[in-house]
Amino acid sequence: MKAKTERRKKIVARPRLSRDLTEMFVYGITLGSHQRRPVLVLKDKAGLMTLPVWLNPVDASYALRDHSHQAYAAHAVTLAMMERFGLRLERCIFTEVKGHHQYVALHFSGNPALERLDMRAGDAMSLCLAASARFFATQEFVDRARDIDVEMAELEGGLNLKTEIGSKNHPYVM
Repeated sequence: MKAKTERRKKIVARPRLSRDLTEMFVYGITLGSHQRRPVLVLKDKAGLMTLPVWLNPVDASYALRDHSHQAYAAHAVTLAMMERFGLRLERCIFTEVKGHHQYVALHFSGNPALERLDMRAGDAMSLCLAASARFFATQEFVDRARDIDVEMAELEGGLNLKTEIGSKNHPYVM
């Protein structure tokens, strides 16, 4: 009986936050170098650590909206399903950088069927904002992300982009 209770505690227990994790807060959104790609800027409470998160334009538009009840209509179905299944997106922890991509671990509570989900950071940010998740990162991750930010800026500067990108030559652009 005691072993069963201990096992149950392990299933219910939430992973503790590492001491080297720092909570990050949304500071704003800016455009990357050469005005090509939006960047969500997160800072720690003291404003000493700055974490750039490269977004796609659609997710950036969600992040730019206010936090009214209609702001995240694109996530309304997802949020409704999460509520129905008792899920709450508690925190978003930046975990690794691979190439020019950042990855996060989304931590959920309320249902043992989904406790953690690993995703690309740029794909998860608007949902995290819509669900009012808390953001965490290590100093090491922030340093790596800033190095990637510099590399991305250099890469964008050296690209010989087609002139139709950003112009109104695309059939769907008005």
